[in-house]
Amino acid sequence: WSCTCPAVNQFSKRCVACVQWRLCLASPGAVDKLWINCLWGQAMITLEIARAIIGGALAHGSTAGLKPLSVAVLDAGGHLLAFEREDGASPGRFEIARGKAYGTVMLGMPGSAQMARAEQQAYFMAAVNGAFEGRVVPVPGGVLVTGEDGAVIGAVGVTGDTSDNDAAAAMAGIDAAGLTGLA
Repeated sequence: WSCTCPAVNQFSKRCVACVQWRLCLASPGAVDKLWINCLWGQAMITLEIARAIIGGALAHGSTAGLKPLSVAVLDAGGHLLAFEREDGASPGRFEIARGKAYGTVMLGMPGSAQMARAEQQAYFMAAVNGAFEGRVVPVPGGVLVTGEDGAVIGAVGVTGDTSDNDAAAAMAGIDAAGLTGLA
């Protein structure tokens, strides 16, 4: 345990004041840098991590001078954890950001790979979009989030600027949260 603060939550073993890593109950004594859900022993993106990803992506966009961004973070099951739309971004950006992340996590491939697949086999991506009721947006800006073991733990979708800039913002957000992304 690396935290010496008095504000340690005894249930999660995580310091609520300085946000230090908690101990993993599945592996007593091991500091859990991926924030393991110890009830099931599986890595996951928490709401707090999702918010950190969004903050990092928006900060990158601001620093890089990008147009107003919208960012969606999904868990490994494709469920929305968090979303933010910057002032000035169009209201339709929610569906695009979610669609980029959704296609990424459901297919297990980043938006750049989906776009390449769509260019080579348009019928495949058309069938996939039919199967997922039109919710897949197969372009860069959808980025996989993986755990230390390489398993997919979620996805990030960013929209608002060019697709390549969207993907860079997503990667910056994932990096800011201390996780690994695949764009």
